[in-house]
Amino acid sequence: MDIIGLTEINDGRIADVQKIVDVLNTLTGKHFAYVGQNQEDTVIPAEYLDTRFGKAQQEQVAIIYDTALFRPVGFRGKNNQIGASYKESIRYYKKTSSN
Repeated sequence: MDIIGLTEINDGRIADVQKIVDVLNTLTGKHFAYVGQNQEDTVIPAEYLDTRFGKAQQEQVAIIYDTALFRPVGFRGKNNQIGASYKESIRYYKKTSSN
């Protein structure tokens, strides 16, 4: 494995991913690193927390990668910031049946 995606990291605990990276480096002899989602990008509006979600639903994601094969690049639209989240609208297409 050269790249690993982690989801559902407890909000504010992204630094704990380093423990996983350290173990991977020890076990494999490779040089893994990670990029974590910025905490400010995980904020759920209060009205959703109160009506649809709980505070525990605020979670972060991280990407662990082998530094010999990959390097992070900045994200367009966020001042070339590494770790930024894509928050633009995504157009969804709905398949319709042809009855």
